[in-house]
Amino acid sequence: MFSLHDLHWIAAILNPHTRMLKHATDVERAHAYCLVRARIAKLMEMSQIDNTEEVLSPVTTSVTPPPPPRKKFKSYTTQFHDETDSSETASSMTIAKRARRELEIYLQLNLTNCKYLNEDIDNPLLFWKEQEHVLPNMSRLAKQIFAIPASSAAVERAFSSAGIVVSQRRTSISPSTVNDIILIRSAAAYLKTHMFLFFPEQ
Repeated sequence: MFSLHDLHWIAAILNPHTRMLKHATDVERAHAYCLVRARIAKLMEMSQIDNTEEVLSPVTTSVTPPPPPRKKFKSYTTQFHDETDSSETASSMTIAKRARRELEIYLQLNLTNCKYLNEDIDNPLLFWKEQEHVLPNMSRLAKQIFAIPASSAAVERAFSSAGIVVSQRRTSISPSTVNDIILIRSAAAYLKTHMFLFFPEQ
């Protein structure tokens, strides 16, 4: 039976069309949101570590001019900015709270007028490119998830092995026997390259 991997749940939430998980149960939805918050928090922790390493690195003699100020792009997410947000700095919030807050902002977005979510353009990466200034951590997570290539290499290898086993002279072989032969062949190939794990040298 097909089972959903954690990456499937995360990708479903990061896709603006399926972010609400309408066909999922309450338990599945809570589990999926928890997975996304954990991934966001992990990205925040890694970002803090990188920033700390940059501060502790030795200062070079060459002085580079500061980069010009980047233009802030207005987005429809400004509807969620209130006075409490301006007084609550990022340093005073824990990583978990910041991750939860970023996910809540994303789930409350009104995407009716979003130009990247129509029938002609259905690419979540374009949407997250637009949101990288408002939801920076979720944008990074979306780029990581949607950059995973969809591959059928494992299925193709299985069919190739089955084609070698089931030849013209063995057309009456049962499926269970084919499965056993493929399993033995795979185990033999694995043992051939990983023999040292089972029989270490004395």
